Amino acid sequence: MKEKGWLYKLLNDLYEVQIIFENNKTETYFLQHIKKISNTYLKGIDQDGYKIEFKSTKPFDYKIKKHY
Repeated sequence: MKEKGWLYKLLNDLYEVQIIFENNKTETYFLQHIKKISNTYLKGIDQDGYKIEFKSTKPFDYKIKKHY
């Protein structure tokens, strides 16, 4: 993947969302926009422009890291 330029990084955001389940398994998503996040629900738009929606009946922990 081509490295993004400084102007693109200035005008856009990129978040790394890591979902941690009870058994310590993790899933990582790279999102441009986070619409909603809670301990059972994640909704946003990934870096390719696709909608991401993740629902769970069991609560999970999450970490959010902003790259730019």
